[in-house]
Amino acid sequence: MKSQDPEIHWFVAVMVYQSYALLIAFGHMRDILGSLFGFSRYAGVKRKEKQLASLLKPTETFFTRRLYHRIQDCW
Repeated sequence: MKSQDPEIHWFVAVMVYQSYALLIAFGHMRDILGSLFGFSRYAGVKRKEKQLASLLKPTETFFTRRLYHRIQDCW
């Protein structure tokens, strides 16, 4: 007996994509404003990376910094 995956309603799928888009937009906005005004909690990390060899670029850690920490309670 095979189990079938339930059908996802189109409204739920659209709302999930819209939520991710909103999180990404706010994350980029916070990065830009934080770098301009220096009130980001990640601003000190970026300054320290200039002294040391950075392993990851800030764009590579965007998901961890701005998305994962906001949605980690879902899992």
